[in-house]
Amino acid sequence: MTLDNDPDDISMLPADPATDEILDAYQLCRKKLVRANRSRAALKGHDKHRRKLISSLQEQLENLESGLQEETSEKIKIHELNAEVTKIVKVLESGLNETAAIVEEEGDAGLTSWVIRLARLLPILLRLSKVKESANRFFGRKVPSPIQPAPEAEQVLPPSSPETQLPAATSVPESNQQSRVLESGLCHYGPLLLRSLEDYAYGVLLLPPDDLTASDEFIAEQESPWLPGQTLLVPKDPEDPEFAPIEAGFLAIDPGQPPMPALEPWLERGLLPFAPDPTLQLPRLVSLDAIGTASHVLVREDSADSFQEQVGGTPFELDGDHWQGFRITEEEAKDVSRFLNPRTSSTQEVTPRLSNRGGVRMTDGQGYLATGLGLPLLAAPQSFSIEKTQLVLSDDSSLVYERSPVEDPAPSRQLWQPSHQDRCRPDLAEGPARFTACLNDGTVLERSIQLTSLPERVSYRRSSPLTTYREDWGLPLGKLELPQLPPPTTSPSDDAMRWAHQRLDQGDANVNPLFEQQMLDSLSALFQRRASIRRCDFRQLHAQLRNKPDEWPGFPDAVLRGWCEGGWIEEGVERGRARWRIQPVDPRLVWLRGGGVQLVGLLSARGLVSVLANAHQLGLEVQRVLPSCAEMPRGWRFVGAVEGAAVEGAVEAFARASGLRLVNQEDWVPDPTPHTWAVDAPLTCDTPPWPTGQHSQCRADSICGRRGRDNHWKPSQPLPQGGCAPISLQIQAETSQRGKRRWHSHDPVREAAVFSSCHRNRVALHALAVASDGLWPFGFTNSEAGQIDRLYDADAYLPLPIGRHAALTGARMPGPTRHRPRDHTYRYYVDRSLRSYLARTRCLPLTPLCPDPFHTQSDGGFDPLYRRRLFLRRAP
Repeated sequence: MTLDNDPDDISMLPADPATDEILDAYQLCRKKLVRANRSRAALKGHDKHRRKLISSLQEQLENLESGLQEETSEKIKIHELNAEVTKIVKVLESGLNETAAIVEEEGDAGLTSWVIRLARLLPILLRLSKVKESANRFFGRKVPSPIQPAPEAEQVLPPSSPETQLPAATSVPESNQQSRVLESGLCHYGPLLLRSLEDYAYGVLLLPPDDLTASDEFIAEQESPWLPGQTLLVPKDPEDPEFAPIEAGFLAIDPGQPPMPALEPWLERGLLPFAPDPTLQLPRLVSLDAIGTASHVLVREDSADSFQEQVGGTPFELDGDHWQGFRITEEEAKDVSRFLNPRTSSTQEVTPRLSNRGGVRMTDGQGYLATGLGLPLLAAPQSFSIEKTQLVLSDDSSLVYERSPVEDPAPSRQLWQPSHQDRCRPDLAEGPARFTACLNDGTVLERSIQLTSLPERVSYRRSSPLTTYREDWGLPLGKLELPQLPPPTTSPSDDAMRWAHQRLDQGDANVNPLFEQQMLDSLSALFQRRASIRRCDFRQLHAQLRNKPDEWPGFPDAVLRGWCEGGWIEEGVERGRARWRIQPVDPRLVWLRGGGVQLVGLLSARGLVSVLANAHQLGLEVQRVLPSCAEMPRGWRFVGAVEGAAVEGAVEAFARASGLRLVNQEDWVPDPTPHTWAVDAPLTCDTPPWPTGQHSQCRADSICGRRGRDNHWKPSQPLPQGGCAPISLQIQAETSQRGKRRWHSHDPVREAAVFSSCHRNRVALHALAVASDGLWPFGFTNSEAGQIDRLYDADAYLPLPIGRHAALTGARMPGPTRHRPRDHTYRYYVDRSLRSYLARTRCLPLTPLCPDPFHTQSDGGFDPLYRRRLFLRRAP
């Protein structure tokens, strides 16, 4: 066999050499392989050097390009400066020439001639002064400009005094006086400041105004942690000393209070503009004629929609009522004068504009929640004859908008809303979307919005916690906020996610999965942006999704109560300004005494799907706890096939995979059996600080008969004699001058005494017990199933700890029912152990139906003296 000895030629290598030539063929192959390896190594070196050289050339090109861009930008700036300087010089030369011509012209030597000349010179000097101010602003110089006199009719602020009058034994620091002087010819600072509150909202601080006297209801606080080194005003009788400066600020702008003289010009116009104060480093109230410098604006709630329609702006959260806050740009600030002076601007030609109303907003800059419930309404001028309105999404699909039956607060606007079918869509395409309104004359108006979906894990904003004044009945309820866990270490598989989606989307007559997911997402989005919401916010969200009349009076409040008892949210009195607010509950897994765990807390729909998928993937059985009606959410329990250490390990792994904390049942809601449930003396949760020395208003509040004598649910068994409160039963609702509320019920045992609480439910139960011989309007209508119903039309609920215990242990979640028009009530389910305990001890003053399934006498009746002795007994 002849082999080619060329080290780079492999064409002659034998595919099947003879036996005696194998050694030679091997040696030749080895030489060629070594040669090939060396060539490859050399080629790699050349490639590395070439890549390095290319990278170096690219870096040099980028530096060169950057340098050219900077040089071009500087040349453009120089040209702009030259043009501006030329313009300024021309104006100055023109003004000087005109001045010289007036001064040098011949005329009479008398005083009249010079007065005429000065009158002709004055407009020229004012024009030159404006040019000088413009030049100072252009060149970035902060040089005070001369004050321009304004006509008396246009002056909206009283003259400022450099001195401040305070009550005796108080004084204002010199720095505070200097910060309120006239900063420029067009900017006068007022006595209000905007202050961020723990990055969840803005509060208002009140500086001592010039006309403060000792008779006012404020006093000066020399040193305050809210604004170190400055004097702030606080109420003489604050509701919470820690938040007293914030309370003073909102009290000063409360429309229901007599206005402070220093704030009258702003309050009369219903607008408070704020501009950055370089001295205090906070947005500060400025005069209305300096609105062009404003960066933040507060507008009264009744004018907020009109303001956003005419001006625009980005809403921000305000820790107070009656006002809406907006961030405005420099361009938007120019439109505020048109909003303030509609008469003078009505003669000008105004471009028609569309605007938004409502909707579920996401955090700053993310627009609206990408669900049907999150979509805003569209407002258009009433004069428009609109033929068709739609919302075009980022995927080029469109949603049809219909004329809304609800009238806009501004009579000059018409509202358009999504169709009910689109309103129920749980998912919409993310990204930019635009409204298009086609007019009959062929004109098309557009308005852009942004749609954003919720992430799987949502962090809720927190502010003043609900710690002391919850409806806890003296029991230690679980905390709303938990320390955040690390993110989940594993993700469920695609098969598990498909299974979870199918399980979550399963619905029937008692479950509406779309309604449930929309409410979960909308509440999560609200609490991602706001630390708390009002009752009316929850009602509006629920009504917007239902899009039909309430089933019965009080139904929205009953829905809210069911959400609270189920553990998704909670309402109570916030520490600080003592406002009645709703806050979210951080999600967690609660160990159940009977085995397994139950999910408690507010999760988005995506987060809930992930939790169900993790449970299924780890082999846990996923059990749903049916709601009381289709407009309530389901509960979710997770149990193992067998009990023991293996199941506990699987549950702990499930908690880690889902990023949830495991808590004991006692740490969420204690055992209700050893507690005394009689509404006897007020508890700590009943008595938040009540302001003294203020006027308050009292009114009657009906707790029975809202649905009339016969238009309510009635049990099949008759009620005992004295077991039903009269239809006219009322309690007293008291509202303080600053909006705090509490309720009162007459106590017949204590002479001339009342039972008072900030929790309406506790006062209602007290009044119902007094009016019905010690019984609450609840009783067992199905003792085998543990079903407790509200027996007649009474606006009350079982204590919150009992409701939460029933949500963990009952066969169904507590909440309102709606099956037939007259089959509406509020229903609980309790487990067998609690039913047995109630049968033995009757620790709850439930109304026994005839015959009483638990407590009877020998004659088959019930013992009213027993109830009176047990539930109306008072300590001596």
